Amino acid sequence: MRAESGIATLTWWLAALVAFVYVAYGFLHPILGEWNSTADRIIFLVVVGGGGLLVVAGLAVFHTRPWVAAMRIGVGAIVGSIGLVWTLFVPLLALVVVFLCMRRARVLRRRRGRILPASW
Repeated sequence: MRAESGIATLTWWLAALVAFVYVAYGFLHPILGEWNSTADRIIFLVVVGGGGLLVVAGLAVFHTRPWVAAMRIGVGAIVGSIGLVWTLFVPLLALVVVFLCMRRARVLRRRRGRILPASW
C-alpha cells in the first residue's frame, strides 16, 4: 500500500509540474518572445496555456471524479505538448503523466468497487 501512495504522490507532482510549465511558458512566452504575427502568439497561448489550464482543472477534481480528471489531464497534457514538441522532453513527460493519471484513476475506481468485470 505504501508503494501505491508513493506513485499517487509522484503522479500528482508530475501533473502539477506539467501544469506549471505549460501555464508559465504558455502565458509568458507570447509576451516576452519574438513572434512574426499576433496570430502566432494567440495560437501558442491557446494551445500551451489552455493545455496547462486543463491540467489544473483535472488536478482540482482528481479525488472526487478521477476519470473526468484523468481525461482533462490527458487532453491538456497532449494538447499543450503540441506547442512544445521541439523540446522532445515535454511530449515524453506528457505521455508519462497521461499513463500515470489513467492508472491512478483506475485504482481509485477499483477501490470504490465500481469497476466492471474484465469480460465486459
